[in-house]
Amino acid sequence: MRASATEVIGVMRSTSQLASQVDKACLNLTEATVLRPWLGTNFPATVVRGDPKRDKARIFVPEPPVFAHSVGSPETGSETTVSLVTADTDTREVLFAWPAD
Repeated sequence: MRASATEVIGVMRSTSQLASQVDKACLNLTEATVLRPWLGTNFPATVVRGDPKRDKARIFVPEPPVFAHSVGSPETGSETTVSLVTADTDTREVLFAWPAD
């Protein structure tokens, strides 16, 4: 009985990870699809995490609501403007740039 429980827990863990990956892929595709018509547009954003060493940041755009990566490294916690430079539905990638054009 104990071996069965261990096996079930392992299966549950792997299916949970797979479900999480599918959820993330669906969200990324939706974000790229929604943002695609706005390539080149500037958006207000909040910098969740700036990384000056790697010249990138994690940002939050409130409208439409999306967490995304940005090239450039504005200060963590700052309010700024970013430009949408990539919204690729094939790769499910969204990328902004700072400073905005």
